[in-house]
Amino acid sequence: MPDYVENTLFVKGNKKAIVNFLNQGLKGNQAIERISLRMTGKEIVALLNGLDKPLHMRSYLPRPKTFDTWDTTNILRDFYQWYINGCVRRTDHEALKEREKEIEDYMLAHPAVFQKVLLEKDPLFSDPDADEVTFGFEYADKVRALRMLHPELILEYEKYARGYKRAKAYQQKKYGVVGWYDWNCKYYGCKWDMDFENWELQCERGESVVLSAQMETPWSEPMAFIEYINKIDDGIKVYAYGYEGCSFFYSYQGSTGEYLSKDPDEDDRYEEFKKAFENSEDYDPDTVGFAVPDMIIADYIKTFKTELEKEFLTD
Repeated sequence: MPDYVENTLFVKGNKKAIVNFLNQGLKGNQAIERISLRMTGKEIVALLNGLDKPLHMRSYLPRPKTFDTWDTTNILRDFYQWYINGCVRRTDHEALKEREKEIEDYMLAHPAVFQKVLLEKDPLFSDPDADEVTFGFEYADKVRALRMLHPELILEYEKYARGYKRAKAYQQKKYGVVGWYDWNCKYYGCKWDMDFENWELQCERGESVVLSAQMETPWSEPMAFIEYINKIDDGIKVYAYGYEGCSFFYSYQGSTGEYLSKDPDEDDRYEEFKKAFENSEDYDPDTVGFAVPDMIIADYIKTFKTELEKEFLTD
């Protein structure tokens, strides 16, 4: 499982721009209610936190259908084993075992026919992107046995293979990436689409509103997405900070577009924080390496919030 980055996003703008921004994300949410200008900041936050389907990155930046229709993130040959039971369902393991046993029994009954030719030499599986054979189908003679027993499945797989290759070429030409994984990393900045959670009202003064939401993202911060939504509407600005455990902290200033990344282990004040921890009631020599960086990150967050609060009070 990936390590998750804990992100906090702040959306600042006039009331109308904030409402338009949120309703844009709610369009595909199938929620009955929509946010109106008559609602207070607290009412808006209550509605967002009560949604059955929370707002998420895909609410604003949908992934093109081709990446869901064709799983080009995985290599083509990996799909073969699932086709031997007549479909690409990866959960029907019992049917898969039965088909494999049928093939193995057929091969044992005809030992002179099958010479254990390596699978890489079978033209159906000539995939330059694959470094090795996976899922245990090592020999092309198993493929030949399946061709003899169930030619319709081979035809179905070959049809899928042609579509897969066309989709791969189209994705590369149209979007500059192949597969949902690379698309997410390029356009979101992280592996998976994630939800906005725990909405809070930070400030509401006249027509100026600041809302915040939290978002966990796998392995990395969603910077590509943050920069994208910061350009959606001139009436809003998006700020963010986040951290992964005790390893790193980042901040993004929506008004300037400045991105900063910091390693707490390299902070000049490390020894100062270490001494403070050693003199605290929570001191444990076994946790110094985790506790001190976390203390430094907490200080980064406090500084970021202090600077941001100054902007809360300006139009």
